[in-house]
Amino acid sequence: MNRTRLRMGKPIEVAGLSMVPIEQIRLQGDNNDGALWLHAQVDPFALVVCGAGQPYAVGMDAGELSLAELLRQLPELASVL
Repeated sequence: MNRTRLRMGKPIEVAGLSMVPIEQIRLQGDNNDGALWLHAQVDPFALVVCGAGQPYAVGMDAGELSLAELLRQLPELASVL
């Protein structure tokens, strides 16, 4: 079993900007001869910045990400934009 999902963190207000952290959650597991193992990992994935202009998303490598793609994966993100 391998699953990867994104989740939205709690928005943070700083200097008139609203920043929404996006985390990537990975779950891995297997069942080998009756032995079950599970591994979970949470990593920072992106930061969505909302201010006076258009909202935008920045990846952890400081590159711009597609906000439309994030909204497709996280429809609840629209409620804070």
